[in-house]
Amino acid sequence: LEADEVEHVLWRLGYMPDRDLVAEICKDLHLSSSMSLEDLVRFLEAFRAREGLMQSELAEIDKAFDRYATDGELSTLDLGKVLRWLGFSGMSYERVAALSLKVDVDGSGNIDIGELKKLIRMEWEDMVRCMQKAYQVQDHSRSGSIGLEQAISSWASVCEERQSQQSNIAVELKKAFEARANAGAKEGAADKGVTFGDFVHAGIQAMKKNQASIRENGGNTKEELKQMRAMFEKYDEDRSGNISFAELGNLIRGMFPKLNDGLRPRLDRLMKEVDSNTSGNMDFQDFVLIIRQFIDLQVEERATKEKAAAEATGFSAAEVNDFHDLFVLKDEANAQKLEWHQVKRLVGNICQLSSRLQQDLFDAFMEAQGCRTPAGAKQLQANATGNESIDFPEFLLLMKKLLDMNFAKIRESEAPSGIGRA
Repeated sequence: LEADEVEHVLWRLGYMPDRDLVAEICKDLHLSSSMSLEDLVRFLEAFRAREGLMQSELAEIDKAFDRYATDGELSTLDLGKVLRWLGFSGMSYERVAALSLKVDVDGSGNIDIGELKKLIRMEWEDMVRCMQKAYQVQDHSRSGSIGLEQAISSWASVCEERQSQQSNIAVELKKAFEARANAGAKEGAADKGVTFGDFVHAGIQAMKKNQASIRENGGNTKEELKQMRAMFEKYDEDRSGNISFAELGNLIRGMFPKLNDGLRPRLDRLMKEVDSNTSGNMDFQDFVLIIRQFIDLQVEERATKEKAAAEATGFSAAEVNDFHDLFVLKDEANAQKLEWHQVKRLVGNICQLSSRLQQDLFDAFMEAQGCRTPAGAKQLQANATGNESIDFPEFLLLMKKLLDMNFAKIRESEAPSGIGRA
């Protein structure tokens, strides 16, 4: 077996390798350009031991784990911080919780270093599967080659599906062509188009550069920094390059319109710390670091609310995950909330809703939202303003309410994602 054929063997075995990793393992094991069966076995053992990750990536993961772990484990909340620190941006708390559930084999509710590496390997594999699907859409004839513009279009589809920041794959594809030519390919190899191997390798390199950029920006994407800059300039009215502590207070009150009793003292402590460390004013770099801490508090508030809702409903971790999948499916705008008309359509697809049932559903919806009306002052669903919405924890409470009251015989229906279970 030739060394350059190992990548194809791994694909046939169900793995999704990056050619840089293949080269690194061959070098570390001192494997020649021609492998025996024994060499291949050694290679596969090393590949599995590394969870399909390069040594530099494993070192970064170890560093991030040590930074946030407590007693050798990560909570779901800290797992989200680790993933962001490593450059995996745009993951909601619910998405992180769902990933955690997949690798938490011992059911401890926390993640150890081995489970973290497995989770990251699974994320990369999921990315490659998206690449494979996008590539096949463009490769109509299944020739194994597509044009450069088609490859760039495929990459845009990958980024859209993964809700990730666009990266410049064209630069990486050019490098792939040059590498192929330098390896002894015939003149004009680039004209033969982009192979699937080229596309995957270029996509992985583009993503890794994007992640490195996010790490350098304190765990923030370029788009997030742009949004923070807009926030900063909104309050920097005199364009001095600084905003005051008082102006920051107004911004934070907008971020946290409602505070639970556990979060309020922590927010107060953080504000006092900011005040003592900034001498009353802060520049943009200080602002970015501070806002990141406040955003982490926001995520923690959501996590606390979701945990409380899960405990209140008595749903199992698997059931919560099923409901989350359903919630995400209906949250097409990725707004992390469902509006009244979306919930009505969701339930209406399961059971027929009469006018009376629509009102009963609306009452349950408003109760889950925490907007109970006084007796005799019931709000009619026909008078809904359009601003009514519920987040995921409130969605769990609503589902529990509907199941407990067997709303429209929902338990007997053929409902998706766990709705209707006993």
